[in-house]
This record gives sequence, C-alpha cells and structure tokens, in this order.
Amino acid sequence: GGCFARPPMAAAMPSLPWGGDVGAGKGFFGGCDKGGGKGGKGGKGKGGGGGFRRQMWQGMTLPQKVKQDVKLPEGELSIGFEWKFIGEGQCPSVVSVDPSSAVAQAAIPGYSLLRVNGLDTSMFSEKQISDMLRQRPLTLRFGDQ
Repeated sequence: GGCFARPPMAAAMPSLPWGGDVGAGKGFFGGCDKGGGKGGKGGKGKGGGGGFRRQMWQGMTLPQKVKQDVKLPEGELSIGFEWKFIGEGQCPSVVSVDPSSAVAQAAIPGYSLLRVNGLDTSMFSEKQISDMLRQRPLTLRFGDQ
C-alpha cells in the first residue's frame, strides 16, 4: 500500500495567501483516502483557511454608509431642498434638490436628512425639524439611512 499518513511534500508546500487548493484534493496525492484527506485538511485547514480568512477580512469592505455634510452660512435664506416627514423615529426624506444650492453637492432625492446641527432628525417631530431648518448657520448631514 502506497498510503502515507502525511505525504512528505505537504510539509514543503507553501501556504498560499489566496487559499489555493494545492494539496487539498484527493486527486493530488493519488487514490489514498487517508493521505488525501489528511493532506487536504492540512493544506486547506491551516494555511489555506488562514489565508482565505485574511484575504476575506482585508478585502471585505463593510457597506459604506453614504454621509455628506453641508453648512449653510448666516444669511443663506433657502435650504436648497424639499423634504418629506416619514414618521416618528425615522429621518425625513429628501424629495427634491435645487441644483444651484450648496445642498446639491451632498444630497439627491431619496437620501435622508440624517442630522441637523449634529442632532439626529429621527428624534424630532415634523414641526421641530422645520423650526430647526430655519436656524442659521446650519449644518446638515444627508445620506442613505
């Protein structure tokens, strides 16, 4: 029986950073279930698995929340967008944006008005939000909720 419990090549095998299948399959060492299985475990489990996890972590970008801040200075009369109150506990939605306003660089219809002067808009009533939007200077944060 040409079965090795641990094939001699497995020790010299490089662990691939991308978690490649070198030594992972039965076919690589020939028809020995035991050897192939062990080689597969060693090759993939430690080196390959670790490399794969590392790459996953490195390449895994958490879904980026889009957030844009705009400052409306003293004397700026228009807020530059129309908004709709969705309901208690939710941020108001941007309905339309004046393309010539400062807000146009930060917001598009469908975005939410997340913060007004650093305060979370989901905590306020429609009247409170419209009162806050009359203040100047004003910092607005828009984004997807």
